[in-house]
Amino acid sequence: MTAEANAKQAPIKNKPPAAGAAGDDKKLKLFEHPGENAPVLPSINDSMKFDLIINDKKKSMLIVDAPFPEILYWAEYDLDLDELYFVTVRGKILPLGKKVATMFRPFMSLATYITAVRMEGEKLADNQRVPLIVRLDGAQFNRVAHAARVGAETDKAKQTEDA
Repeated sequence: MTAEANAKQAPIKNKPPAAGAAGDDKKLKLFEHPGENAPVLPSINDSMKFDLIINDKKKSMLIVDAPFPEILYWAEYDLDLDELYFVTVRGKILPLGKKVATMFRPFMSLATYITAVRMEGEKLADNQRVPLIVRLDGAQFNRVAHAARVGAETDKAKQTEDA
């Protein structure tokens, strides 16, 4: 093409990306929540009552009083931040919304799954067991090395009690 042909060609207009998946042309305003297209869902603490139960036998359970907005795929516990997140099957993040008490850190770091239980009054409505991934320094946590370290600390504590 010649330079004249390029100059006569109509200018190319860039289209902004579509706001919704359904093809609506509504644009998001500044600080407006994107609705169901948001990658992070409202926290469990903001949307329902819950109890987090952890024991020393590598078991943890989250009891809630309302259904989750989506099916859970896995859970992540961040040792640095003491925060618990769930990831749904659609890839959305569902944060707990409260920090996990640091006294539970050794038990949560050894757990391999978490059971999410929904109660309706006094009755069990449903439950779901999801894998628990533990993160430290932004990477997946080495449970074997940590278990050896926690075991050694526990043995030292018992020895000092016996003395």
